[in-house]
Amino acid sequence: MHGNKSLVRQRNRLVSAVLVVLCGFVGLGQDIEMVIDSARAGDQEAVNTLRAMAEQGNPDAQYYLGSLFAAGDEILGDAVEVFSWNMSAAEQGHVGAMINVGNLYALGQGVPEDYKSAYVWFDLAAARATGETLDLAVRNREVSGEFLTDGEIEDAKERFRVLDSRIPR
Repeated sequence: MHGNKSLVRQRNRLVSAVLVVLCGFVGLGQDIEMVIDSARAGDQEAVNTLRAMAEQGNPDAQYYLGSLFAAGDEILGDAVEVFSWNMSAAEQGHVGAMINVGNLYALGQGVPEDYKSAYVWFDLAAARATGETLDLAVRNREVSGEFLTDGEIEDAKERFRVLDSRIPR
């Protein structure tokens, strides 16, 4: 981490947006919303149902399961598991999970700190997001980019192009 106070402030801005929870994410069915609400309220049976849905490949369930174990900038569960569930959802095109993956890379939670990977995932989210989610993805991409050299940004853009063609929109 650079000693530059400005970069420290920028990293702290990333920390403040660690895991975004998009409660009204478009496309969720009534049933999964009820399961998510119950799981958030501490209902272990709902958490188990969410986990079963996530294990069957449901990207919304994977995202919310990963988000359940995070509060602000603190990971309440196994950070590797949080990263894994978010990555599974992100690879299926879940925008909120893409932002989470970027944040987890930027903060080194569940995965080694890697601003280049963070930049890539924020860029992927920005290419798919709208409204406030787009603003968040762009802001976090810009912040993570401040930790990279021009060459690293070019590498990140190439990784973006490769992943962008593979991940659903």
